[in-house]
Amino acid sequence: LSHLGGHSAKRTHRAPPDEHGNPVPIGFLIMKTLKDYIDSTLSNQITVRTGTTVTRLLQRTDFRTGVKCIYGVEYRIRADSASKEKETLEADAVILTTGGFGCDRTNNGVMSKYRPDLLGFPTTCGDFAVGDGV
Repeated sequence: LSHLGGHSAKRTHRAPPDEHGNPVPIGFLIMKTLKDYIDSTLSNQITVRTGTTVTRLLQRTDFRTGVKCIYGVEYRIRADSASKEKETLEADAVILTTGGFGCDRTNNGVMSKYRPDLLGFPTTCGDFAVGDGV
């Protein structure tokens, strides 16, 4: 375990280096292992969408309980960000993964708002971690 910027205690797991001695990002390794398992074993039960931006959670109110339920998402494919076309995906369960905001260094960003004391710290987050899903 390692203690990195933004952490109050040791909590970062490290993978062994690859065959060339290069570091392997643990998040990448975990997600690749999970994605490979889903693709090989659960592809008929789980749909994974990457490279997308969720624009809206689809919700409805359960008429029996009055509780709001999420039943899917509206999203846009990020590579086609100029397009306004959106797609919907309905599902029994929705898992949102946002990537955090450790790389947000903008003046009015999430890091500036909630943890300005950490703006100068290094991060292991990828450049995608700007808080747009938070």
